Amino acid sequence: MTTRSSGYAGLDQRIAECGATSIWIGDKVQLRAHEPQDADVQPLYENSPDQINGTFSYGLGVHPEHKGNGYGAEAAVLMLRFMFDERRFQKCESHVYDYNSASQTLHRKLGFVEEGRLRRHLFLAGEYHDEFLYGMTAEEFHELYPRLKPSL
Repeated sequence: MTTRSSGYAGLDQRIAECGATSIWIGDKVQLRAHEPQDADVQPLYENSPDQINGTFSYGLGVHPEHKGNGYGAEAAVLMLRFMFDERRFQKCESHVYDYNSASQTLHRKLGFVEEGRLRRHLFLAGEYHDEFLYGMTAEEFHELYPRLKPSL
């Protein structure tokens, strides 16, 4: 007989009650953008091995009714410009599952390079899926998007 955890009793109900007007609000946590008063605690969370090495990864989601309008591509380029030019990261990585052909196409069109493949890395809906790793360096970004290069 397998013993299963009961989870956090009532958490889903508390989140629904507290976050009825926003998906960003839970019982104990409210997600928001960084604000100036966060400056003294933010560095505590920025010492991961990737960040020390100058790399970062990101995720991107576009609501189905807005897909195909260029929103994802523009959001990605704006984010890359910020991370490479303002934050001074040297490389971006993105992980994309094999069933997400739109994201694969987007990353290739943006200029990401396919760097690897994790075979049978995800089990979803009764099937195993591969995960692709895409990468772009700051130099590649500036070569592809020279008009976005900082003037300094």
